[in-house]
Amino acid sequence: MYGRDPSHFDCLSRGFRCADAIARNDVEEMGLVFLHALPSPDGPAALPPDPRISHLLDEYRDVFEAPTGTVSDRPIRHGITLEAGAVPPRGCIYRMSEEELEVLRAQLDDLLNKGWIRPSCLPYRAPVLFVRKKNKDLRLCIDYRKLNAQTVKNAGPLPRIDDLLERLGGATYFSKLDLKSGYHQIEIQPQDRYLGL
Repeated sequence: MYGRDPSHFDCLSRGFRCADAIARNDVEEMGLVFLHALPSPDGPAALPPDPRISHLLDEYRDVFEAPTGTVSDRPIRHGITLEAGAVPPRGCIYRMSEEELEVLRAQLDDLLNKGWIRPSCLPYRAPVLFVRKKNKDLRLCIDYRKLNAQTVKNAGPLPRIDDLLERLGGATYFSKLDLKSGYHQIEIQPQDRYLGL
């Protein structure tokens, strides 16, 4: 995230105190982390882009372009381990409006053309549904709850949030990486693709 005024992030640089505030149930101090609000997209016109940022975006255009084909060969692939005796779940089709059906057809055609999905007659299936985004677009979601209930859970520890926030102390600029359609950015191991993913 590019910032002109580092003071906007002052509350984040002291984020390690948030854990103590939570322990004391000190709502006022916890609120410090959330003081900076982003401007509304419906608000005044955005400032012109910084020419340095525009130059970087142009110079590394290939990095910022949306992927169009299948995921390139990467060292990490997602694996799914089923519990012993797992039975293929069969989810019912959810009801959809005409608008949702049109969006579904368009998105399926797009995903098929990109090679990200393929037709299948496998025993594993999950229903699709839509969630309306803040900008009123429809986000395609797949209801994998029944499949997830039959998978072996990863018991690896997650990093502590207070440790992560403490590492931000003294920082002036912060970066954010958001993978568009992140679900399609990680390849599934070939032996697990029969699950209908």
